[in-house]
Amino acid sequence: MGINFIIPMSGNILIQKIYPVHESLKAVMEQREGYHNKWDEAKLPTMEKFHKAYPQYRNFTVERK
Repeated sequence: MGINFIIPMSGNILIQKIYPVHESLKAVMEQREGYHNKWDEAKLPTMEKFHKAYPQYRNFTVERK
C-alpha cells in the first residue's frame, strides 16, 4: 500500500523541481499588464503593420489622436 503513495508523490516532487511553474497570480498580472499597455501605443504604426498584412482593409479608417 505504501508503494501506491510513495512513488506518485516522489514523481510529483521530482517533476515540480525540474519544471517549476510560475505562480498563477503573477502570470495573470503579467498578461494583463501586457494587454493593457498596448492601449498606450500609437495607432498609426500598428495600423501600418496591419494594412501590410491585410491590404483589403485599407479603406476602413481609424481615429488618429
